[in-house]
Amino acid sequence: MRRSWGAHLGRDRTGLPVLHYEGGVVQLNDMAASILGLCDGASTRYDVLVRLVPDRTDTQRALQVHAFFDTARRLGWIKEDEGTGRFH
Repeated sequence: MRRSWGAHLGRDRTGLPVLHYEGGVVQLNDMAASILGLCDGASTRYDVLVRLVPDRTDTQRALQVHAFFDTARRLGWIKEDEGTGRFH
């Protein structure tokens, strides 16, 4: 998995995380920034999930991460290879 071409993480003037992408700039919370930061082209959805939710019993957080993946993919912020599960 990777961020879409031209999408990059940054910080706004107050130090909050933002994503610069083709459609503009969006402010992110810390979890969203962490997820997008791990979308490096080598990691799969599972790889990112294991890093961010090491406690397998934390289903609420795992669902939030999956929901963010789906939203980010729908908005074109990340690309995921259907065959390998890697975001590209």
